Amino acid sequence: RGGGKRYSTCSSHGFSMPLFTFFSLCLHLSIAAAAGNPPLPLNSTQESIMRDLSRYVGSAGWNTTVSNPCLWRGIGCSPSDSTSFSVVTDIDLSGCSMSNPTLFASLCSLDTLQSLDLSKNYFSDLTGHFSRCPMSAGLRVLNFSSNRLAGRLGDLSGFSRLEVLDLSFNSFTGTVTTQLSVMPRLRSLNLSSNHLVGVVPVSMASSLEELVLSGSFFSDSIPSILFSHSDLTLLDLSQNNITGDLRASFWKLPKLRTLILSGNKPTGAIPASLSNVTTLTRFAANQNNFTGSIPSGITKHVKMLDLSYNGLSGEIPSDLLGPAGLEAVEC
Repeated sequence: RGGGKRYSTCSSHGFSMPLFTFFSLCLHLSIAAAAGNPPLPLNSTQESIMRDLSRYVGSAGWNTTVSNPCLWRGIGCSPSDSTSFSVVTDIDLSGCSMSNPTLFASLCSLDTLQSLDLSKNYFSDLTGHFSRCPMSAGLRVLNFSSNRLAGRLGDLSGFSRLEVLDLSFNSFTGTVTTQLSVMPRLRSLNLSSNHLVGVVPVSMASSLEELVLSGSFFSDSIPSILFSHSDLTLLDLSQNNITGDLRASFWKLPKLRTLILSGNKPTGAIPASLSNVTTLTRFAANQNNFTGSIPSGITKHVKMLDLSYNGLSGEIPSDLLGPAGLEAVEC
């Protein structure tokens, strides 16, 4: 089934950070591509599209002397449901030094595409390229991290099936309000290392599992509605301008495993209720303005704890270093 093991076309790395949902989905696609016999050929339409697309990739990664594009590096294919041909489902062009947006005319014609990785390139403007784009309707994974994209987040309404979106390490500006509400299946969102401002966005799908907003300019306190995203396993709000008391509502996130709040400006005490989040294994709140004492039981479930560079005082809880599974503590 499919075209054998898929390798990245131009570099050996994908996301700028390990988003677990992305890797599990790509593993699924790679397994689908690796099982069974050599891939069936593409139909004439898709082969023509891929040949046209190869003009923009050039000699950086694709050996176009191989007749079947499903065997090119970074390409994943699956058998078509109704014919004796394969269809392209996965394209990885990470780190190919590309900047010409003309290639989107070809990409948009691949209406079978499910995963597109264009990270670590030099794209600076996507305005209008995804409007009326057949490819976007079926896409599940989109990675544009580490490019030169700037301006406000555009219209994302065409990506109704998107599950993983990574726009980190770009230069997006402005606020994030309702742009994310048009993706009802979104499970993993990474907007880190941009120039976004305003309050932490909360308009994402309730099924969101991973939210990474580090290294931007989000401000104000954490919105209470964020705690209604009960499927969150990863929440990273580090290196922003978040202020106010840290709300004691993290117990409403029963699946939370990683909570990173480092490098902000919150005040007040660290909520003792964090010890009730039984799934929490990493909590980093260093370089903040927390005061008061370290709550007893904070390491009951947490294996990695960092509370350094705060204004904490009082006695160290006697149970802080007690749990057998504890791996690292910095206070």
